[in-house]
Amino acid sequence: MLNFFEASQPANKMKAALYLRFSKDDESQTPENQREPLIKLASSLGLEIVKEYEEFVSGGNSNRPKFQQMLRDAKAREFDVVLVWSLDRFSREGISKTLGYLENLKRSGVILKSLQESWVDTSDEGMGELLIGLALVAGVLVALFMLGSLWLLLTRT
Repeated sequence: MLNFFEASQPANKMKAALYLRFSKDDESQTPENQREPLIKLASSLGLEIVKEYEEFVSGGNSNRPKFQQMLRDAKAREFDVVLVWSLDRFSREGISKTLGYLENLKRSGVILKSLQESWVDTSDEGMGELLIGLALVAGVLVALFMLGSLWLLLTRT
């Protein structure tokens, strides 16, 4: 996988996609509020923006056409990096599903970078492995919670 340092050479300029999601139609969430800072971030990292996905939908489920198209395009390696305003603009489906999306991007060789949370940067191998580990732990915790709830229901008198 390429990293940001390799992108400084013109022949290896990395391609970026912007994912912009808005759930409210008010001044606190506008395309420009997210787009302009992400364009500046891309420029500071030496990235070429080749795709942009914009949608006004809730992030609470995966039934988002532009989000699904972005995931398909990532799998096809149409870009190297997805830039988002914040992780909650990427997904609000809960930790397990969100980490699953990050794992899928990583498997496709695509980096996710958040402007607001600098720690969300899967170009760091350690961070990528940590995110995959967290996805596994989240899945186990959900299963344990479900088993515990079932046990409580079955043992009630």
